Amino acid sequence: RDVNPDSLIQIINPILSSPTAPPDFFFSFVRDQLLQDHGFVYDQRFVPDSPYVTYGSNRDLVSGRSQPNTASVQAWGLQTKFDYEISDNMSAKLILANREYDSQFSHDADISPFGFGLNGNDITHSQFTGELQLQGQALGEKLDWTVGGYYLDGESHMGGAIDYVVLHFLQNDTFKDQAESAFAHFVLHPTERMSFTAGLRHSKNEKEFTFDHINSGFPVLSQSAVTTQTDWTLSADYKLTDDMLVYATASTGFR
Repeated sequence: RDVNPDSLIQIINPILSSPTAPPDFFFSFVRDQLLQDHGFVYDQRFVPDSPYVTYGSNRDLVSGRSQPNTASVQAWGLQTKFDYEISDNMSAKLILANREYDSQFSHDADISPFGFGLNGNDITHSQFTGELQLQGQALGEKLDWTVGGYYLDGESHMGGAIDYVVLHFLQNDTFKDQAESAFAHFVLHPTERMSFTAGLRHSKNEKEFTFDHINSGFPVLSQSAVTTQTDWTLSADYKLTDDMLVYATASTGFR
């Protein structure tokens, strides 16, 4: 960007750049502490001439904590599929997958040597999914059908130290997500050129979030929610020629 983010100092923190600013402002005690300990205020001397230069140190002088200058992700996953032929017109399919990632990133928001807005984030996530499908044909191969179920179990965790002016705490937030669904899908072919499709899916989702900021002064809070939803789809299509098809469809959905 062409705008130097350090210029936000004079907009967001005017109290820190003036020894005579009103004492009842939120940041006044920070200004007073700077004057007492260092003899200067948070002024234009920390705004470099170049937008590609910063005085950020990734270190908070009050807490003594420092964060590595990093932004990284390590991810891996496994997926497998099993197919089994039950009879000439019926088969089963099982799909399993597991995904995990770890991410670390830090941010020195005030971009000055003082570290007034320093945060470090350590994020981990893992999830397992499984889907079972039964597929077959009926009515003399005029009807294709599929029934099955889907399952997801995931969990995320956010850790890391946060230092923002007078707030110094450790993140310990967790998020759990579980989903279950059952579905059925039918395609009827009354002629070689015409098809009718109908489908139904019932889903149940459970989510839980735990807010835990250690040493922040706030209590541990948890919130959970359970939702259920039934969706449907209907469609019809007709093949006018080998290269042209017309169709109409209607369906519901949610996310």
